[in-house]
Amino acid sequence: MPAPAATGPLCVFASLPSPEELAPLMLDSYRGTPDDEGETLEETVEVVRSAMEGVFGVWMPEASFVALGEDGRAWGAVITAREEDGVPFIAFLFVHPDQCGRGVASGLVAHTCRVLADCGHPTVRLWVSGANGRAVRLYRHLGFVEVTDTPQEPDLT
Repeated sequence: MPAPAATGPLCVFASLPSPEELAPLMLDSYRGTPDDEGETLEETVEVVRSAMEGVFGVWMPEASFVALGEDGRAWGAVITAREEDGVPFIAFLFVHPDQCGRGVASGLVAHTCRVLADCGHPTVRLWVSGANGRAVRLYRHLGFVEVTDTPQEPDLT
């Protein structure tokens, strides 16, 4: 798919920090959303560490980023991995609640898709809970299409 156009606030995209540094952002971002499972900070550190160790697929650090705002704070992040068939997928995308609706997620997805396209990957997958209507709308707006017939858990490409 063509890379979505970047929109929103000016961000700098940088390599992901350590799991210990990234986990508080992830925890804050998911709190109160359909993806909130009541994790502790320690459990969230382990989720991030697991993603970086390849538990969800081969981690792609070259396509995983933190968005740093004009104030130098981490506003959001994307963790990308590769499935067994070689196709990359967005394993996690999260944005701090203070930055929601400002284009940070769109910018992260656009940047990730551009990097992946430059590396020769024409397709990017992701999974999103149907209960997370805001995320489903975002991904559809960015041009992802549903490729499964299970409406509760859209698999968007």
